[in-house]
Amino acid sequence: MLLNEELKREYGVIEYNKIPKGYHDIERDFICWDEIEKTDKVKAERIRFVTDRGFPMLDLSYCHLFINGKRYNVTGCPFTQISKKNWKSDLIRILKEEGIYIKDLFNPEIISILF
Repeated sequence: MLLNEELKREYGVIEYNKIPKGYHDIERDFICWDEIEKTDKVKAERIRFVTDRGFPMLDLSYCHLFINGKRYNVTGCPFTQISKKNWKSDLIRILKEEGIYIKDLFNPEIISILF
């Protein structure tokens, strides 16, 4: 993950994998997690977590996925709060329980963390 030095300098916050310019201008449909089928082809676009220093959990800010090639803003995700220390294993466990595979989930440019 890449540290956003500019945000750290200007605001004193730490952000990994900063938001590319114009990213939030991209049109996405909304979908509820429960509408995703186990047979859908799901690929991670960007998943953003926020936290505070000293707080042991990461809170989901947003989850953007490609589902069958279409961009979605996903609501109702089952991983709205996960352990900061074990976030990767927590995500794997939750997704296994849900029966959903998300391609590129651990690509270092996909997960963004702000604290």
